[in-house]
Amino acid sequence: MDFGEGLDRWDLDSSARDLVEEAAARVRHDYSAAAEGRSAVLSSASAEPRGPAMLAQAIFADDYRGATVAFGGEIRAEDVAGQAGLRLEILRKGWRIEADRRVERTVNVMGSQDWSRREITVTVPEETDVIRFGITLAGRGRFWLRNPELRRERPQDAGPAGVG
Repeated sequence: MDFGEGLDRWDLDSSARDLVEEAAARVRHDYSAAAEGRSAVLSSASAEPRGPAMLAQAIFADDYRGATVAFGGEIRAEDVAGQAGLRLEILRKGWRIEADRRVERTVNVMGSQDWSRREITVTVPEETDVIRFGITLAGRGRFWLRNPELRRERPQDAGPAGVG
């Protein structure tokens, strides 16, 4: 996954639980997303953006159920007034999920920060339908992601192949 071909299959929307059409329109007005070289950038587009925004990709969880997955990448922040970060969501029973049917993990940053590698790890329950991952921004600022990766982690007790 990289952004050399743009933001194909990445969506800009709200990370709020109860996304309604009015909130979706506000996110599109208050935030923007673009590919810059091999990075994606999520930026505030208004002086006082309301609510959070998320630039995310969603995939079916079929190949990850029961496994531990890690979502990571290199991130950079510039003048983030609220919070920005990586986000990984494990969703069950559809796209709009009640709190008792979702698992969320976030790594947040504030202010300005040069490129650094960050990662989130979670075990995917068997009843998971969708895995959603990306970056979030709440408030003014700009937040970059490059070299994103979603991968299965090796089980803790698995040693190198052929060693015994």
